[in-house]
Amino acid sequence: MRILIVSMQGIGNTALLLPVIRKIAVRDKCELDIAVSNNGSAHILLNNPDIRRIYVWDEKKNGLHNLLRLRKELKPNKYDAVYSAFPNWSRENAVALIAASGKKTGYAGDKKYLSDRIICGAVGINRKRPEKQHDMLSNLNLFEFGSGPVEISGPLFYYSAQEAGFNENLAKKYLSGEDSPIIGLHPGSKALEKRWAGKKFGELAVKISEKYGRVKFLIFGSAGEKEEMDIVREAIRDKAQSLAELSLRQAAWFIGKCDILIGNDSAPVHLAALQGIPAVAITGPADYLRTSPVGGKSVVIRKDLACSPCYGRVYNIRKECAHDLKCINDISSDEVFGVADKCLEAIIADSAGFDCAKIKWDTLKVRREDLFSGAVALNLEAKPES
Repeated sequence: MRILIVSMQGIGNTALLLPVIRKIAVRDKCELDIAVSNNGSAHILLNNPDIRRIYVWDEKKNGLHNLLRLRKELKPNKYDAVYSAFPNWSRENAVALIAASGKKTGYAGDKKYLSDRIICGAVGINRKRPEKQHDMLSNLNLFEFGSGPVEISGPLFYYSAQEAGFNENLAKKYLSGEDSPIIGLHPGSKALEKRWAGKKFGELAVKISEKYGRVKFLIFGSAGEKEEMDIVREAIRDKAQSLAELSLRQAAWFIGKCDILIGNDSAPVHLAALQGIPAVAITGPADYLRTSPVGGKSVVIRKDLACSPCYGRVYNIRKECAHDLKCINDISSDEVFGVADKCLEAIIADSAGFDCAKIKWDTLKVRREDLFSGAVALNLEAKPES
């Protein structure tokens, strides 16, 4: 059996698909190909034994160029099934359209754009996705696995012996010194409206350092996030290592060495959670019910606002938001420290048995919410309107 999965959204979306891919490979014993974007998604799939071939959509080329090239690359293959994994829009469905297969499946979405309606009709994609459903559950249902709990078994990121050796040598540079808790911080995000201020990350790091003393901070991010990374490093100086020069695969490896990762709603919190590393996701306008990191070691921090989440409903959030992005900007460093402090206390006491569900969150001013992903959402009280 030969299957093609089309998943060309963000790195975090691809990461959330990894446990689903593992389940498909175990159940169907199939030859599995995948089409992804070259935004970094292809890199986290390298050496994955469940995947036969990776096709890449080049973000620097226009849609027609990509479709003509992919049509040529896909032409020799006849697939038993093609799946347009959620979230899927015009380009994902267009790639599904040009692939040769008698069975094509995906969610139709709201079809608010004419291109979506035309392509979904041509492909025959018409499944309706339930609202307020986690992306992983949507894809588990798409592949007919039912709605059971999320299970992560075995490694999801694979490194060659050469890569592992190189990373071990890098670790001597970045992780040398005393045996102390390693705290990962990710102050960036490709979507600027998802960024909690770098200054607040710096304040958070100072508070953690003042309480726990001997801690080491690893600051993750890309070259485009270096300004925020530098603000954080300046706040804690010799206790921090900035890892902006690392590749995505190297960053994922170092995230796996952290005791906890605190970051914005972006790929690194997913890369942490999928490796069993406690993850604290600071979430603004995005739909936390859809995109929370998975597993019982994950926490989502968000403001309990009537207008949130709006991601996906508002086209240009930074321009159109009438509330100055209160959902992310009103979260204080004290509030995040309160959550991180409880996590760190539990991790230091029993790292192997760490479980967010066991922590007594009621001492904080939050409304707790248990999510399908296994994570705990902590809904912070909104500031009263002035």
